[in-house]
Amino acid sequence: MLYVTRIKNHITSGLYLSGLMLSLTLLSGCETLSWYKLDFINAHSAHEWKTEVRSTQVAFKLVGGLIMIPVRVNNAEPLNFVFDTGAPLSAIFESHATTGLPWLLGDQVSVGGNGKGQESRGNILEDIDLALGNVRLLKQSVVFLPFGSQFMYESLDEIYFDGIIGYDFFRRFVVEIDYDELVITLSESEEFRHKSGAIHSDWQVLDLQFLSDKPHVMAEVQTPEHHTVQVKLLVDTGATSSFSLNVDGHAKLNSPLNYYSDTSTGLSGEVHNRWAISPYLALGKYKLLNPVGSYRSLGEVHRSSRHGLLGNRVLSRFNQIFDYANKRMLIKPNKGFHLPISADRSGLRLRPHKLGGRVSQVASGTGAERLGLKQGDIVTRINDTQVTEHTFDSLVPFLSAQQENVPLCWIRAQEGPQCGSLQLASRFK
Repeated sequence: MLYVTRIKNHITSGLYLSGLMLSLTLLSGCETLSWYKLDFINAHSAHEWKTEVRSTQVAFKLVGGLIMIPVRVNNAEPLNFVFDTGAPLSAIFESHATTGLPWLLGDQVSVGGNGKGQESRGNILEDIDLALGNVRLLKQSVVFLPFGSQFMYESLDEIYFDGIIGYDFFRRFVVEIDYDELVITLSESEEFRHKSGAIHSDWQVLDLQFLSDKPHVMAEVQTPEHHTVQVKLLVDTGATSSFSLNVDGHAKLNSPLNYYSDTSTGLSGEVHNRWAISPYLALGKYKLLNPVGSYRSLGEVHRSSRHGLLGNRVLSRFNQIFDYANKRMLIKPNKGFHLPISADRSGLRLRPHKLGGRVSQVASGTGAERLGLKQGDIVTRINDTQVTEHTFDSLVPFLSAQQENVPLCWIRAQEGPQCGSLQLASRFK
């Protein structure tokens, strides 16, 4: 999720992606790089179609739980961007594919994030054309984040996407995300109405509310203590989690009694999560049963009118239509609807890596710790299958399986390959 808010006469923005929280504050040039330029110019810039048909389909892939699409920047070779419903401002990351490209860096921004820690800096890029399928947005302003601003990563081999694209596309078109076929369709509103006809009754229509250009829906959750709560949640395909709830923001939301905890790393510090199983999470008439989700205490400073977010582990259970012009979202269960959203049983947190899956965390007292795994190790095989960009998302669920153990192989710097049997067990207290 990339977000932009206006505070006094300065611009602050932030990015939550794969557990990363980032804030950007304009240091200089407030007169030349204003809120008007970032929001108004992007909103009113032109877009063009290559064909007479005002609709285009683009295949996508899921990597690390995120939607990856090919995007051309200024007519260069396609880059892998995350398609993020929570991102009103596009961003380009320094990666193997983008390092060394001739960017004309504009105003500098200060880069910080969750927790207390150091800040780095990024830059604004202006006059950027972004092409997706047969449509191209012209003269956009985006944020460029150099490798030094991405403190979660120790090498470029760990950065598995090149940028983010979101609200600038979503607000212009009707956007269909088909997880069954792994296809995204962008259509002008008139083209969508012409081809779709009446919406079938198995599509559930959800009203969208926009807060700082971010879409929110109402959902119903039954907490582990069996309180039924209506919550306003950010719809965020840029979050790899299932859902998270802010216990400070709602009188009926409390930290669960039966949970396991872990820590995710923000840009400038750590975020503490308590994971618990809720009896159900409902979006309109559709209920997901017994999903595991995160309960967080973010403190008074983070209180807002929303109560948490919906991440891609939930959203990917539905095919979706986003119709921002009419402030609505349509969902329909897909082939993955009945797959469980299970709790981790390994103590191992992995992130996609060029060589497999990098260990970003090993929880104390778990099978991962007993096996001797350490942060920074690269897991190369899970359940006797090689871990690659194409297999990562199908193999990670083995870490939540109900079996007693799963075969695992890994490599460590300056050591040879190692293999062992990773014991799986419930982590709930």
